[in-house]
Amino acid sequence: MQFIDQVIDWLVPHFGSDKVSQVEKLPLGPEIRGISLTGYNGAIRWMPLELDAEPYVLIEKEVQGSSAEVMQRYLDSMSVEHRSSGYQAVFCAIQPPRPSGVRTSQIKFTVYASPDQIDVFQAQTSNGRIQIHTAFTCDLDLRTKNGRIQLSSGSGSVQLSASNGRIELGQINLTNSSTVTTSNGRISGIVTFPPHGEFVFATSNGSVDLEIPEDTKGSFNLSTSNGRADLSLGHTIIKGQRNIVVSHESGPSIRVSTSNGHISVKQSNQE
Repeated sequence: MQFIDQVIDWLVPHFGSDKVSQVEKLPLGPEIRGISLTGYNGAIRWMPLELDAEPYVLIEKEVQGSSAEVMQRYLDSMSVEHRSSGYQAVFCAIQPPRPSGVRTSQIKFTVYASPDQIDVFQAQTSNGRIQIHTAFTCDLDLRTKNGRIQLSSGSGSVQLSASNGRIELGQINLTNSSTVTTSNGRISGIVTFPPHGEFVFATSNGSVDLEIPEDTKGSFNLSTSNGRADLSLGHTIIKGQRNIVVSHESGPSIRVSTSNGHISVKQSNQE
């Protein structure tokens, strides 16, 4: 285990009336197949890699406060612990005690890597959104306490958890059992399922809107305490209920629940 002590690409710190910032650019070797990111404040993103570009991680540090001198010292004390073990690269943001003269601080991670390289992508942060803007082909484990989770498209199993924020699934092909949960926020997306597995979509306060293929043969359990549940899939049309249970002998098990909100599971128009 070691601290990052060399900046590959150092941008001149930005000094303003209340903010200083620095940027580090660190390469990801071709042997890396898994990425794990841990932050405390700040967004985490996975972006597409430009053609013929080498993969890397961009680390953006920012401090806001009332004293330029104190902010700069605090910025210099912020660090990212980095270790690599075989195929996995691990980055962990370290938050030092905040002195007088510093209001907030954050460390943002942006990964630029091809989906073909990554088999496992893990990210967690206390305050910040997590966004996957590349067509992933791996397992995702994403967790944030305050912020939304946003996927664009991809294929794999997912474990997504947000305490306060919506979860946007985009258009994804789930390949194994998956869980999508948030306490306060909406869940939405266009989803396909494998022949077997357990799949959970749950929120305490918010609606759940899923579009799935018409020929999905799974078992469904839709439940809402305050709202209505609608299931419209081929010849199965059940609307305006609080609890809907449809069982089949084969296929995936799909559970959708919310305490306060509506549920809509309907067939997708996607080809």
